[in-house]
Amino acid sequence: MSLMGPPGAILLLLFAAAVTPGPNNLLMLRIGLESGLHAVLAPATGVVLGGVVMLLLSCAGLARAFAVHPGLRAATTICGAGCVMWLGVRLICCSGASARARMGSRTGGARDLLRMFLFQFVNPKSWILVLTITAAAGDTSVSLVTLIVLFILIPYGCLALWAGGGSLAASLLHDTRARVRLERSAGAMLVLSGLLLLCPP
Repeated sequence: MSLMGPPGAILLLLFAAAVTPGPNNLLMLRIGLESGLHAVLAPATGVVLGGVVMLLLSCAGLARAFAVHPGLRAATTICGAGCVMWLGVRLICCSGASARARMGSRTGGARDLLRMFLFQFVNPKSWILVLTITAAAGDTSVSLVTLIVLFILIPYGCLALWAGGGSLAASLLHDTRARVRLERSAGAMLVLSGLLLLCPP
């Protein structure tokens, strides 16, 4: 695949959006920090499946609905930003030994998959990414199958990268206070990202 052609351009756009800090990546960082890489597969799969379903909905006409009804996009942004900020505040308040005890019992199973799947539909960054990619692909010969493959492979890799960073940090930070500071920093970044989502472009 040539990086100079339409598929390559979409690949680079998708990678740039998927690897940069955002709610999904910060949550994967937290899971990696608290529970290790073994707990990441289910929630990461929820993120990927949610993205693929959103892509299909966008290609089926939902992108036009967002364009025709600005209020729909505004409502999604406000709701999503509120959820992101709530997650950040919760992470700040629940950081520490008690949170680690709860997270230690995570199964990384169907419940985590479903939570992250549903979260994508109120995650403004996910909608921005999907709508941007759909618009970019609409003027090219890139097939829907190619888009689906890219939406599976690239987000999985980026989520694993962030989760791996959290797992590595957990192995290096043996001091409880340092871990708590990292958790609170991740929570603060979530709150900040939620606030930034409310700022007009």
